[in-house]
Amino acid sequence: MASAAVAEPALNLQPPKIKMKARRLKGHKDSANCCIASSQNPRLIVTSGEDGRVCWFDLRCNDEPQLAMDVSEEPILSLCFKSGNEDNIYVSSGKEIKCFDVRLAAAKWEPLENYNYNKEEINK
Repeated sequence: MASAAVAEPALNLQPPKIKMKARRLKGHKDSANCCIASSQNPRLIVTSGEDGRVCWFDLRCNDEPQLAMDVSEEPILSLCFKSGNEDNIYVSSGKEIKCFDVRLAAAKWEPLENYNYNKEEINK
């Protein structure tokens, strides 16, 4: 007994096409290298750049950073939040990893922790 295959209609799972105006976030003096989004606050974007600066943007506000941290003379190639505490951020610059607490906002940023064990530049 042969059974006939019944074709089911394909589901259209495409998201709706919404055209949004592109935004140009300002804050870096040179190219941006890395961008991360907060999992605890979906409107928070943090970028790093060739200028050694880390910029915190709240996407509900204008295109200027809410906080700009000049943390290195070298380019910052990678960023990540501390697991479970997004007030702390790790940045890699050259052969070094630094940890900063944004609640301690200051004119000159001093790292809470500093790791310098690598022989080569840290990229990720």
